Amino acid sequence: MPNVILPLRRRPVCSPAHRKPLPTRIPCSVSAMSLSPERLKTLAGCGDAASLRSAVDELCSEFGRATRIDVFTIAEAEKRRALCFLRLESEAQERRLMATLGASRLGEDLLVVVDLSS
Repeated sequence: MPNVILPLRRRPVCSPAHRKPLPTRIPCSVSAMSLSPERLKTLAGCGDAASLRSAVDELCSEFGRATRIDVFTIAEAEKRRALCFLRLESEAQERRLMATLGASRLGEDLLVVVDLSS
C-alpha cells in the first residue's frame, strides 16, 4: 500500500472494538525538555496539526524565529508520522537546530519527522 498523506484527526476516547480507554498521550509541551530525543518525543503527544505546529514553533524558538512551518501527516502499516517542514530566519540558526535536534535539510527546508502516538 503506498504512503498516503492524511490530516491529523482527534482519536476517540475509547477504542470502538473493545470499549477500553486509550493510552494517555504525552503532553505536547516542549519547554521543560533538554535532550533532543525527549524533546522530539513530546511532539508525538500532539493530537492535531495545529497543536503540532505550535509545539514545533515553540521548539524552534530557542534557535530563532520560524518563518515557515508546514505539517503533513502520513499513515503506513498502522504507523502515523508527521513531516514538519520549516525555515528559520537565518541559515546559521538552521544549522544550530539541525546539529541539536538532528533535523535534516530537504531542499531549502528543514525536515523534522515525528512518530505520532497511536
